[in-house]
Amino acid sequence: MKKSSNYIKLEFLSRSTNEGFARSAVAAFASQLDPTLDELGDIKTAVSEAVTNAIVHAYQQEIGKIALRASIFDGNVLNDERSRIASFLKNRGYYNFSINNISYVADSTVGGRRIDLTVLVKQYMAGYDTNGEAVLDNNRIYRIRDINVFPDYNPTVATTDSLYKTRLDTVRYRGLNIIYDTKQHVRSEILRRTISLYPNALYSAQDVKRTYDNIMRLGYYKSASILFTEVADSTQKDNFISFVGTDSTGSDEADYTAEHYLSCEVLCTPALRQSYSVNLEGTTSADYFGVMAKVGYQNRNLLRGVELFEVNVRGGYEFMYAGSKYKSDAYEFGVSTSFSFPRLLTPFRVNRYNHALNPRTRIDLSYNTQKRPYYHRDLASAVWGYSWGKGRSTFALRPVDLTLVNMRYVQDSFLKNLVNPYLQNSYTSQLIAGLSGSYLYTNQQKNANRGSIALRFNFETNGNLLNALYRIGFPNKEKDESYTLLGIRYAQY
Repeated sequence: MKKSSNYIKLEFLSRSTNEGFARSAVAAFASQLDPTLDELGDIKTAVSEAVTNAIVHAYQQEIGKIALRASIFDGNVLNDERSRIASFLKNRGYYNFSINNISYVADSTVGGRRIDLTVLVKQYMAGYDTNGEAVLDNNRIYRIRDINVFPDYNPTVATTDSLYKTRLDTVRYRGLNIIYDTKQHVRSEILRRTISLYPNALYSAQDVKRTYDNIMRLGYYKSASILFTEVADSTQKDNFISFVGTDSTGSDEADYTAEHYLSCEVLCTPALRQSYSVNLEGTTSADYFGVMAKVGYQNRNLLRGVELFEVNVRGGYEFMYAGSKYKSDAYEFGVSTSFSFPRLLTPFRVNRYNHALNPRTRIDLSYNTQKRPYYHRDLASAVWGYSWGKGRSTFALRPVDLTLVNMRYVQDSFLKNLVNPYLQNSYTSQLIAGLSGSYLYTNQQKNANRGSIALRFNFETNGNLLNALYRIGFPNKEKDESYTLLGIRYAQY
């Protein structure tokens, strides 16, 4: 059981002079209960006897340490224990069990400010008889029999289209009955990897929650429901199990119950598969006027594997007008695309980790060209990264992280006016090639109503592999000569 939220712990040397200290400390702690003088005297006497016995019998010829702990009865602790027991049982087949099945009887008549506590577990209410009386039965253990998955469920069509059921077809794949309308839009192996429920397995609320989280984490579905119904004819096919033990009187007792079965339906409603976006902006500042346009496309299920594909094209034009003798203009054009896969894409098989760690592979490519009155440069980047996590921890690894800056033209006067060396370096051609990663820990979801902790660690290394290869190929490099790749300096750190 969870510890009381109000307690004290004392540790002191086994000297007789410390007996009075322990007695007074515990009495002061107990005074918040407003005890009578006689009750307070009983507490002091009990502490005094306990400490004296420890000094005399535990440490007869030496000095040691004595630890003393006192706690106050807390009803909140009992309620937390009810929640813990109910959660434990619901993860082990007890589908209908809840916190309301557990109650306590506290007897405070034993005296000495002590309480005898009895835990009561109520039977399951199976229904009502013809007289309206509640019918009680042993709390039932349930196994999952059928798992019917509707990966493209549309509640409006299902309730209004009279021909909906006639169009349904079923594919059976590793314990799942995948039911679809006309065409299956999500591959069976993706659904199997996402759903943590299996036929003939004990019902587990934790597995149900994990399945729901996995479905929503795909990013393809806007809602999901996991429904269970008791199989009507399960009483004829139940497995009988027995328990042999002792009852409350101490006599041997044998009890028999039956494992019942549940039918499961997983209803997944997808979001809009394809979407387009168009943004148009106008800017003005002093003598500058400009317009910027952005067009985007997104597909949430590109290859029937819940792959997220995005592409954005951006273009802008800006000009400055100062009188009739001078005009200066600038333009910018860029395109970026990304692919996100709900699995690890590697040269070797990692199916085991794809199922357990909720992984994702992301590929990002981008190109941008900028022409200004003082410079003209190209920016390009390519990133291949992985992310995975379970519980409170999330990991990210980007084994390929490339950034290229190619300066086509830059005015010397423009560079000289940049006092900051960091800004000056950003307007020189360079290549940044390496790998990076991060680790994130947070307990924010676990303790939603309390203070939370979030820790992030990042690491990054660039150019070291290229430098090693360069040293092998060109060992006689001049001292002040920079390492280059395709004529462009690359960073190393």
